[in-house]
Amino acid sequence: MGSDSIAARRVRTLQLASPALLGAAALLVALVAAGVALQTPWLPLQEAGAVGGARDLGAEPVRAGVLWQLVLWLPAHVLSAGAFLGLAKIVAALAWVALAVPADALARRAGLDRTWSAAVAALAVLSCGAVYGTTVLPDTVALLLAAGAVAAAAETRRRWAVALALGAALARPWFLPLAPALLWALATVEERAALRRWPGAGLVAVLAGAVYGAYAVSGADSFGALLRAGVASLGLAALAVGVVPAAAAWGAISPLRRLLGPVVLAAGVSGALAGGGGPVRAEDRASLFVVPLVLALAATSLRGLDRGRVRVAAVGIAAAVVPLPWPLPRAEGGVLAGALWRHLHSHPLLILLVAALALLPAVIDVRRALAAGAALLVATSAAAWADAGRQSHDLRLGVPLPRGQVDDAVGPGAHVTWALTGNADPRAVAEAQLWNRSLRRVVRVDPAEADPASGVLDDRRTEYALGAVPLVGTPVATIPLGTITRVDGEVRAAELVTGLYPDGWSGFQATYTRLAGPGREATLEITVSRETWTGPDKPAQVSADAAPLGGQPFAERVTTIHARETSVLRVPVPAPPFQVVVRVSPTFSPAELGVGSDTRQLGAILTFAYVTR
Repeated sequence: MGSDSIAARRVRTLQLASPALLGAAALLVALVAAGVALQTPWLPLQEAGAVGGARDLGAEPVRAGVLWQLVLWLPAHVLSAGAFLGLAKIVAALAWVALAVPADALARRAGLDRTWSAAVAALAVLSCGAVYGTTVLPDTVALLLAAGAVAAAAETRRRWAVALALGAALARPWFLPLAPALLWALATVEERAALRRWPGAGLVAVLAGAVYGAYAVSGADSFGALLRAGVASLGLAALAVGVVPAAAAWGAISPLRRLLGPVVLAAGVSGALAGGGGPVRAEDRASLFVVPLVLALAATSLRGLDRGRVRVAAVGIAAAVVPLPWPLPRAEGGVLAGALWRHLHSHPLLILLVAALALLPAVIDVRRALAAGAALLVATSAAAWADAGRQSHDLRLGVPLPRGQVDDAVGPGAHVTWALTGNADPRAVAEAQLWNRSLRRVVRVDPAEADPASGVLDDRRTEYALGAVPLVGTPVATIPLGTITRVDGEVRAAELVTGLYPDGWSGFQATYTRLAGPGREATLEITVSRETWTGPDKPAQVSADAAPLGGQPFAERVTTIHARETSVLRVPVPAPPFQVVVRVSPTFSPAELGVGSDTRQLGAILTFAYVTR
């Protein structure tokens, strides 16, 4: 009894120490380490949306999916922003490494031995989609569920296939076409015939309505855009596997090939729904779930290959890369499969090269052709990692430190609205949202367009407001991103300036309005400058008149300004709210004075500083 137990323990130890398990563990550790190394998220706009959805359910559009948000809702509210990002990356990395399970199952179902099934699983995990395992996006979970659905279909486990496909659709709605495609692939001749009669026809109508609903939320402006995006998605999938396996899979002589047509069609429809309304009009994340099936079938082509089918497939694969948006962007979510191929600066050259690679299994030894394809798969993945690394590094330079400065100032549970002025990089803004749980809303505002009576910039209520301009409320902290002000209401500008051109020059009149501040008299320092004007001197009188809003004059100051000079007016002002009107007379036109082509009537460059004592 004791010796049996010892032997059993030794067997379990050997199983735990198997090369496949150790390799998977090593891949997981490497992927998590890579995610940690990419400290600055390289897809900040998309990741900020996913994180925002987890923090505030329903904040993101339907196409973002709900499964990921539900899974991460509790950690998003319990953990700090940094800890939450780390956990989400670990979950994403674990999901991607787990892709080896359905890949291995498909390879074994195709009749491959342990060595070849391990190779298929390893290549599936090493493909370019692994880079998504370093993000906090739901894509690796969605791809795992979709690939699992295909593996279940290969085992003719219909219920599991449908359940996993629906799970993938909950993670990313664009996978909605996968479930009906698998049902069709597994249906018998009688069952397919029944779909043309009631009540089967009703089910088809419901599924068609669901797909149309997915189209409605896809954002695509036409069916033509959907078609191009769907075909381009399949082209990206072919590039992701190194082209050659994609052609060999169609020529493989295997019962598993019955799944390939419906699955590829589902991938095309998913790609259309995912990319039709996107900025790039192509999306590899909707089609990468076919990679394990394609690799498994390509490996079986070593036992027999229909070269005629390969030639037909080569034409289709070459056609699939025609609608790719060229040149492909670098490190953009959805086109990582083109990371290696984007270095071909000619789109026609890409089409010719893809066609030549796709024909390889039909003209040379299949083993050598597949080896070339595997090498291209690994090279594509390496290029995708390099792109993501460079993107992360470039973004890191624009992210002010410390990353969690807003949470540090007011706490992660606060509600902060960021009133953005100017042309801030949207990616830098998204990075700030990722690292600060309290940063619940970002609004772009223009103080020049604020309500002149109230200074309202955003009429939604908030606890705190972050801005680079003075806001009505109690300042609580000044950080590199601006000043945090407790407002407990609408976001209102504390001061408004009108009458200035974007370059700071005034015309005949400019107005400074102060809506909030200490309830006592103060001083407004007005810097009046013509220092940058080096043309003919045309002296002007500058007057500044202060008065309470709707009240009687309070104070006036006057000075004279010349070319290449700067003067400062210190104007006593009453307690807010008040207004100071600055008039410059006479104005001058550079064009009229024979200097340049600027026809504006200019007064002076004005800057205002509200000084309290």
